[in-house]
Amino acid sequence: MLFLNGKIYTDQGFVEAMYVEGGIIKALGSSKALLNMYPNQEVIDFKKNLVLPGFNDSHLHLLSFARFLDALNLEAAKSINEIISLGKEALVSRKLLIMYGYDDSFFSAPLSRNDLDSISREIPIIAYRSCGHIATVNSAVMMQVRSRLFPDLINQNTGVFKENAIALLDELHPEANLEMLKKQIETTVNYFHRFGITSIGSNDLKDDVAMGRKIITAYRELENEEKLNLRVSLQFTFTEKDKIKEILEFRSESPFFRFGPLKLFLDGSLGGKTALLSKPYSDGTYGIQTLPRETLEDLLAFSEQENLQVAVHAIGDQASALFLEAFQKHVKSNTNRHFLIHLQVLREDLFKMLKDFQVRAAVQPIFLVEDLKMAKANLPASLLKTSYAFQSLNKGTVIAFGSDAPYGGLNPFAGLQAAVTQSNLEGEVLNLEEKMPLEEALKAYTLNSAYLTFEEKKKGKLKQGFYADFIVLNKDLFLLPENELGTAEVLMTVVGGKVVYKK
Repeated sequence: MLFLNGKIYTDQGFVEAMYVEGGIIKALGSSKALLNMYPNQEVIDFKKNLVLPGFNDSHLHLLSFARFLDALNLEAAKSINEIISLGKEALVSRKLLIMYGYDDSFFSAPLSRNDLDSISREIPIIAYRSCGHIATVNSAVMMQVRSRLFPDLINQNTGVFKENAIALLDELHPEANLEMLKKQIETTVNYFHRFGITSIGSNDLKDDVAMGRKIITAYRELENEEKLNLRVSLQFTFTEKDKIKEILEFRSESPFFRFGPLKLFLDGSLGGKTALLSKPYSDGTYGIQTLPRETLEDLLAFSEQENLQVAVHAIGDQASALFLEAFQKHVKSNTNRHFLIHLQVLREDLFKMLKDFQVRAAVQPIFLVEDLKMAKANLPASLLKTSYAFQSLNKGTVIAFGSDAPYGGLNPFAGLQAAVTQSNLEGEVLNLEEKMPLEEALKAYTLNSAYLTFEEKKKGKLKQGFYADFIVLNKDLFLLPENELGTAEVLMTVVGGKVVYKK
């Protein structure tokens, strides 16, 4: 297939045309030259629009996103009264009400059990905070879950669940069978295509081996049926070595589905004040360490023995420090490309350790937009100046961008704007010296994400021999003012030479 008359972005400059065969880019050049070289081909006209490599979201949660597509979205709610009103409207004929996306950072008070009881005391209601590390439930839920298992993480009076305790709420969600999983995946993949996302690292497996097998089967069947249309690196969260070995029996690699890293959690979220800091929040707390140091070290040593990549959730600076100390003790050379996820709050000494140890970074620039006001209100000044340090990370290690969706905004263009401007939507700037050049930000969303999955020699660039995964835009990012990058939209998404979305 011939794609002509575009402004195709390559690492050697811009070209007009591309020839694709068998899902692979076979040639790039001028429209005239490729028409002469490959006559009698199906042709798609780019109509002078900008063409980029498809976005590779290095870390999100596809199945959580799928679940929340069917839930009540609270992202626009500005008060508890608004949440109550929305909840009452949505409650009709439901046996369980799931809500997600609220941000109570600037509410007059935190969302509580009593607030949700005013919607209903009989029907179970779960409201997940936007960060995904805190949930509030009503009395009906408190009566059903084993809340005494986590006395330090569950407030019986307010109905607030934190961190590891949130897993108890999964018992209330209806369990998906294989066909439901396949439908959820396919629907969500189609949604991702609207934003030009052609590859992801998705943290879908957590603790349950039987469910893990079912999820793996769903992905593989969709690929065999040629319905996946998205390249997935599966991140899995287990802390028991026997379970890890059992799930690794299903490890395999194909063009659209591969096993990625063991994903561990060291702390919580910034908005919930559970991210682990070396200096206190404005309320005097330091956050929560969600994995004991000895467990982290044991699993890191185990991963080296098993030649297994590890990715660690670390939002607070002290969480990153804990991992890097364990890394120094147990890893001789980072051939497995272990990486940290989030790194919203850092310290000067940690930048050097990341560089020296060659530990990579999967970062979500959209959190700068979503959390800036809250971070300024709650973080000590000494840590704020080394927070959301995109360019410092970019200079010292491989930085790959993503969204953490549904716990962060999915739109890559909004993420690019945040990385390039270091500002939120109101134009409030954090650190000008941490602004990234657009070309480097694009690389972080494409080639660098491919590097994390050992695929940098076959995707992430528009180059001969690489996968034909690309997007066509309605605006030229290189001509837009940097504070308008978020307004760009995708006209077409192509995966493996196949048009999977067209506006």
